[in-house]
Amino acid sequence: MRFAVLAVVVLGACGNKASSGGEGGGSNLHVVRAGAVGSGTIAAMHLEICDLGSRVVEDAACGSAMTPKDMKMTAKAFQGLLSTAADGRADPESLEDTCAQMVAVLDQQATKSGCALEMTDAERKLVRDRLASWYGKRTPVTPTGDAAADAVMTKIATVRDAMCACKDMACLGEVDKQIGAVGTLGSGSPQAARELGGKLYDDIGRCEKRIQMGIEP
Repeated sequence: MRFAVLAVVVLGACGNKASSGGEGGGSNLHVVRAGAVGSGTIAAMHLEICDLGSRVVEDAACGSAMTPKDMKMTAKAFQGLLSTAADGRADPESLEDTCAQMVAVLDQQATKSGCALEMTDAERKLVRDRLASWYGKRTPVTPTGDAAADAVMTKIATVRDAMCACKDMACLGEVDKQIGAVGTLGSGSPQAARELGGKLYDDIGRCEKRIQMGIEP
């Protein structure tokens, strides 16, 4: 798989819409300024892993495995994430999680293609630690006060735990079959149950993505 295509696949799978960061990639993209996200405000932060991804792609010694066009497109994907955060259009923490996934997949693909991404052991550890934190997130299941809704939440949590214990695609396929049996919330279910269910399914999605993308934290 070509590197530029791979970066777009990872970016799309993470659910973020990055705007074009321009070809210059100036230093103004490297520091995120405070901005509004929904009803909240995000604090300024340095997107270290997104910066790392942009740099290692531009400096990659890939020969025929990554053409200049590939490098340019992939670098712009990282720059787009930096630009999105700089404009206050997304949560920087979530963007760092996205960049960590992109860097990890690119690094794995580079190894398979005989291409060298210039990353230190410390930088690779930074990416691994970020991924471990992201994949390790588990929403606690708290009672909502509605017995029927709580029963559904318990079933979803059971599927979540099974999915997160998977090590390969065969396991994912077996667990996927269980999702249809968890049931649905009634029209009168409390909002707390609906929000909890959404978070539990987010957990399932993270664990599923870890296997599908072949990324090991």
